[in-house]
Amino acid sequence: EISLGLVGSEMCIRDRLCRESSQEVVTEIIEVLTKLVTTVDAAHNQHTVHAPSPSSADPPSATDQSAYINTEFLLQDAVTVEKLLSLLQEKDKLWLRLNAVQLLRTLADNRPEMVGASVLDIEAGMMRLVDVLKDQREEVRNELLLLLVCLTKHNEQAREL
Repeated sequence: EISLGLVGSEMCIRDRLCRESSQEVVTEIIEVLTKLVTTVDAAHNQHTVHAPSPSSADPPSATDQSAYINTEFLLQDAVTVEKLLSLLQEKDKLWLRLNAVQLLRTLADNRPEMVGASVLDIEAGMMRLVDVLKDQREEVRNELLLLLVCLTKHNEQAREL
């Protein structure tokens, strides 16, 4: 029930993200999407890189289940990941770039295999991510390194690149 409302809202937000051109609006949309896919555990510890363990003794909370459903919804369509990768090309826009990397990292924390497959399916997807390492701003590089660690940990093809 919780996720149904979020998925409906997320569909409108995702579509707006792909059409919007204002940097401020796009940044706000990315922040909302990040909140919709953030698990309770990730909200408490933002520097932990892990995927949910299927053999975990505790079932995921309703919030976590919603975050996973919303993550899967966002990743169903390669357009979302493509848009986020294209936003990484905005080198002079710190908050836009940082928020795009943070959303990708949150998605990868929840469903690393899906994000890895999406990035690898997009032309030069991994190279676009690696190019962000040239950013002089430490916060952007750190977030990207966390994303790359997660992707390479869960995807053989990403490790090879």
